[in-house]
Amino acid sequence: MSTREKTIYSLVFYSETPKAIKVSKSDDISHFYLPKSQIDIIKRGVDYITVAIPIWLAEQEGLDPSLDGIEYNEGEEHVIE
Repeated sequence: MSTREKTIYSLVFYSETPKAIKVSKSDDISHFYLPKSQIDIIKRGVDYITVAIPIWLAEQEGLDPSLDGIEYNEGEEHVIE
């Protein structure tokens, strides 16, 4: 597996620092930070944010790429509704 492979997730957005965003899964009350240097922000909403996260980081934070996310290919257009 390439360390560059990413998966897209729609997560609940809580706050942002200069270096990270604080998020959680929609069904989870535990929050975690994602470093901005490791993710691509696809779309921002008021309460939700859609991000592309490296698979290794997603797994580290308890996200399951096969259940929670969709495949992300850098350079391709991704339409998120």
